[in-house]
Amino acid sequence: MKRQLLGGLGWLLALPVVGAVRLVWSILRLLAAQRPQTILMLVGVGLVLSFSNPLTDQLALAGLWPPEPGVLLRVGWAVAAGVLFHGLRSPGLNRLRRRLLQLE
Repeated sequence: MKRQLLGGLGWLLALPVVGAVRLVWSILRLLAAQRPQTILMLVGVGLVLSFSNPLTDQLALAGLWPPEPGVLLRVGWAVAAGVLFHGLRSPGLNRLRRRLLQLE
């Protein structure tokens, strides 16, 4: 019982770490497959939409773009969902979870 509790706690602590590493790795693989012009354009669009400027003000007034704190909150939730998704799909963590949940 003690082994299962400590193992479960270790698994819960390892889940976000493994998920973050797998998410970063998949993003790097995706960026490596793109042309440099595409990457620079995406970085530019991200920079334009992340700072307050006339374009984001007009989009916010039209109701198409939330104010800045709303954007950061949504990006944070999206990153958290990606980390959990990649962590739960990890074969190493799945093997660890199966071993820890076996009854003695």
